[in-house]
Amino acid sequence: MVKQHMKKLFIIAAALLCSSPLGAQATTASHKAFGAITVANLDSASAWYERNLGTKRVSYSRARSGVAENAVVANDYMMIELIHFTAKAPSDTTLVNSRDVGLQKLGVWVDRSTFEATLAHLQKQEATFLGGVFTDEKISARMFIVRDNSGVLIQFFTRSEPGM
Repeated sequence: MVKQHMKKLFIIAAALLCSSPLGAQATTASHKAFGAITVANLDSASAWYERNLGTKRVSYSRARSGVAENAVVANDYMMIELIHFTAKAPSDTTLVNSRDVGLQKLGVWVDRSTFEATLAHLQKQEATFLGGVFTDEKISARMFIVRDNSGVLIQFFTRSEPGM
C-alpha cells in the first residue's frame, strides 16, 4: 500500500517539477506554481495563507458525496488547493493522510523581491521556520522553509548571486 502511495506521490512531484522549471519566475497567472495539500481545518488554513502569504480564496467546492471540501487560494505567484476530508475517502486513489508517507512540502520559485518581502513579512508574523535562509551553490538558489498552521512545509526559492 505504501509503495502505491509513493508511486503516486512521485508522479505528482514529477508533474510539479515539470510545470515549474528550475529557476522559472512565477510572475503571471499562467506561470503560477501550483500544489494541493490536505489540511485539518479549511477555514483556519485559508486564514493562515491569507494572513501570511497574501492569498485570497478564489474557489470553494464540496464533493457531492460529502467526503471532502476544498478551497483554492492564490496570490500573484502561486495557487494552492487546500483539501479537507470530512469522511473516509471512497478510493485508494485519494491519499487521506499524506503524513503517513511524508508528503507535506510544497516549493515555489519567486523573484528576488518577492522572496525578500515574503521572508520579512513571515518573520514579522513570527511564522515557524525550519532553520534560516540557505544557499545551495549547485542550483544557484537561496531558500527558506516555513511551516503553515497544518504542518505543511512551504519552501521558497530564488536565484542567488555568486558569493551569497
